[in-house]
Amino acid sequence: MVRFFKLILATVLLSFFLSVIGAFMNYTPIFQREPNVYYASILESVLFSIVMITPVLLAVIILSFLIVKILSRFRNLSAFGRITIGFVLAIFMITVTIFMMKKANQTNDLYLIPQGYEGDVFVFYNVDGAPKLESENGYEVHVINEQGYFVTSEPDLDYGTVTDQYFYVDERGSRTPINDQCVKLFGTGGFSMEHGNQEIELKYTGFTLTKNQCGEEFINSEFNVDDSKEQFINDILKHYYKVDRSY
Repeated sequence: MVRFFKLILATVLLSFFLSVIGAFMNYTPIFQREPNVYYASILESVLFSIVMITPVLLAVIILSFLIVKILSRFRNLSAFGRITIGFVLAIFMITVTIFMMKKANQTNDLYLIPQGYEGDVFVFYNVDGAPKLESENGYEVHVINEQGYFVTSEPDLDYGTVTDQYFYVDERGSRTPINDQCVKLFGTGGFSMEHGNQEIELKYTGFTLTKNQCGEEFINSEFNVDDSKEQFINDILKHYYKVDRSY
């Protein structure tokens, strides 16, 4: 039992060590950052990686421990053979962990936008009663409505390197890729209020979409959010929380 707890402690320490390495590997220096793009801090990356990696790493280490224990019963297997197998398992463990770290620090969001839409696009998180996010080929799907927003009950958005994809969707469901040069990100934000005994706390992110001004000048231009955000929040409060702020 003591040995098992030592194994767990060693796993947590290894997870922390690898998370720190991964955070520094994925950190983008301030002078290399693009405007209007959210970049996770080193601390955020470390904490997020630990949460993602530790269960996987623990499972792999326990499995490796059990395999070595089983192999030790085969007397015809030399000490060199056991060491070799242990080394191979260690390499496999580290490879899987690094892969998970890379995936954990990517946003991987898929935005499906009504054909021809142009303007601000918002995604609101932590909305009570809203649907969970669905996945498609490793990407979380955000189906933007005709007004220009999407809601989900997921408590928070993904942080890290932006690896999102954007598509226009016509009435038949056909998708047309949107060039990244037509998308200007504006980071994250939040809204909170008290309603009776309930505290409403929404989180949001989004971007501005253009059809005719795509390019570096558009992406690097100063961002100005229009009044659509407040209208979207009012619609969400009215529909999901029965709160009317229109008067």
